[in-house]
Amino acid sequence: MNTLELLYEAKRKTGIRSDYALAQKLEIPRQRITDYKNGNRQPDTYTLTRLAIVLERDPMGLIAEFEASNEKNQTRKDFWKGFLLRQNLKVIAMLVLALSYGVFYDPEAMADTNNASLYNKPLLHSVSLCEIRGGNS
Repeated sequence: MNTLELLYEAKRKTGIRSDYALAQKLEIPRQRITDYKNGNRQPDTYTLTRLAIVLERDPMGLIAEFEASNEKNQTRKDFWKGFLLRQNLKVIAMLVLALSYGVFYDPEAMADTNNASLYNKPLLHSVSLCEIRGGNS
């Protein structure tokens, strides 16, 4: 996402229409917005972090995305691309874990909160391979 797209998305998300109001929201001078739009300046880490907060995104991810697309030095560009890849892999791993937990979690096992032997109840369903494959065993 380039600077203009970030600014537009921040305005859309907040319902702000003027550059002045957006500058106030981001706590930066209004002239900075104009400089960003005209390509005279790139957002610094502070502004990218403020934009990430407004857009409800991970600040470090937005900074890395911005650096990966705007860095001139190839070594640094590769670093930021690798950083983004590692960050995305972490998110995927967390999603897989969350989905796995949701698939195997037994809500009935946790339903009886008055029972002191809560830890003795099974939290995972036992599913045979035949059941998964649709067999009758």
